[in-house]
Amino acid sequence: MKLIFNIFRSVRTTNILIFILMGTLFAGAVVMPVFPSYRKINNTNLFNWLSEVPISESWWLYLGILTIGLLIINTIVCSIESIIKKDRTKRWPLVISPQLIHLGFSFIMLAHFLSSYMAAHGFMVLQEGQGIKFRNGDTLYLERINYTIQKGYITDMDVDLKYITSKGTTIKLNSSPNHPAIIRGTGIYLKDMDIMSAKRVLIQISHDPGAIWALVGGILFIIGTTLLVILKIRQDTL
Repeated sequence: MKLIFNIFRSVRTTNILIFILMGTLFAGAVVMPVFPSYRKINNTNLFNWLSEVPISESWWLYLGILTIGLLIINTIVCSIESIIKKDRTKRWPLVISPQLIHLGFSFIMLAHFLSSYMAAHGFMVLQEGQGIKFRNGDTLYLERINYTIQKGYITDMDVDLKYITSKGTTIKLNSSPNHPAIIRGTGIYLKDMDIMSAKRVLIQISHDPGAIWALVGGILFIIGTTLLVILKIRQDTL
């Protein structure tokens, strides 16, 4: 157990894992254009795609996932040890700021794992009055298509939606470009509109449980980096 801990707390381990990851990603860049199966990789979440593709075509992704997982463990162990063995001559902010960067990185990687395993994205064309039913029994209806035309061009558009839960609760929603409707962690995006042949819209429904963790990780990373730079500048000027 002590040997494993010593391995994961080592900066040398970090360098080796990063080197392996870089080599793995380079191999992936060579492998991807060879196999047609990679054309569908963006149409589903990663782990669903991996379950349908032979290991001979996706081996580098498994190696990359394993390497990133080990790198996260290495980062956490190094951070814990750094806090425990804090130099008493250093101020806490100077010790904590690198750990905020490490924690932010870990949250971002966690977000990627969650998205790769649980995310779902889909596109559909709907007309007024049409709807779709989700696996949990909830239903989404397109109630009204709204748009403004100036000089023959659509200058503004949005849609009124009705979301009915499996228990019968009705929730009114509105979605427009860059302002999606959000319901139960699922985003409903208005992507395009057709009013020439028939009034219909292209809707994207996206559920990404990793998004919030990526946001948290990004905020921590920015705070840690900014704090570290400011403290280092102040330390050098003293």
